[in-house]
Amino acid sequence: MMQNHHCPTFIQSMVLAYLSGASAVTLLLQVLLLLLARKLHTRRLEGSQSMSTQETGLNDLVSEHRDVSTERFALEQGGRVIYGYKCARFIGCLALWGLSVETSLPRAKEDSHDLRHQLCSSAMQCHQFALCVTTGYTSLLGFISITARSRWSKPASTHLSILLLAVFAIFVSRDLFPLATFTTQPEDIGEGWLLWAKIIILAIVSVVLPLVTPRQYTPFDPTDPAKSPHPEQTASWLSMLLYTWEDPIVYLAYKSPHLSHEQLPPMADQDYSKNLVKKSFVHLDPFSGSKRRHLFIGLMKVYRLHKSCESCGSQVSP
Repeated sequence: MMQNHHCPTFIQSMVLAYLSGASAVTLLLQVLLLLLARKLHTRRLEGSQSMSTQETGLNDLVSEHRDVSTERFALEQGGRVIYGYKCARFIGCLALWGLSVETSLPRAKEDSHDLRHQLCSSAMQCHQFALCVTTGYTSLLGFISITARSRWSKPASTHLSILLLAVFAIFVSRDLFPLATFTTQPEDIGEGWLLWAKIIILAIVSVVLPLVTPRQYTPFDPTDPAKSPHPEQTASWLSMLLYTWEDPIVYLAYKSPHLSHEQLPPMADQDYSKNLVKKSFVHLDPFSGSKRRHLFIGLMKVYRLHKSCESCGSQVSP
């Protein structure tokens, strides 16, 4: 009966441990797959005939690319703004790790032979240890996301976002949801101001920053990127949901009696006619490989993601 009383704390500790372990294993597999793909690509290049004749120029290009990447590392991460948000998240992860270590330090021991007190102490120690390991791991992921090259930092950043959101959900269930009841209280209320500091930092790094961080521009055709991307392609998730990325052009139209086409935002490269043909004809044109079916089904398959985002945005926007 007493063990069942503290079962949620043990379960939450195990969830943190399993999530951290699964993330570490998955990230390691991703790194191994990337290294294997890079090795196979290098072997194919070495086997080509043009490799021997262009080896000197290729080495010069690689060295030049490394020099440029060193000087413009923030641009490779998506720009200075995105890199600044990543640095802020890393600082928040370090602060959260420090607070977790502080709360896990042993306090003055109280002699007690009460079985319930011993079970509670054991459950809390297990939870604090799992929290320290998880926050330490998130700090490591945050460090990788701001120091590694783009191909390594992107998966680390994805794992970091998922882990931080999971930790915040556990804190919500343990310490915020009981505040909405009359019969329970936060399980970590004994931590005092440290608890609320951790919750505030977690809310910022797991919810606020991911929502307001601009998205990195990803060209439709990597060989032909747009000189200036459309604002929607770099808008944050919150801006996408509330359509605030349209505010500048709306405000400009409000101040001007007439807008010329030069004042309008550039067209997104995914809406270029040549790119629309590449994307849609495989679902609409039987001569391009499409199945013979109704045109409406093909159109819904082409614009399924766009229509889903529009539906979500219409539910959230006022």
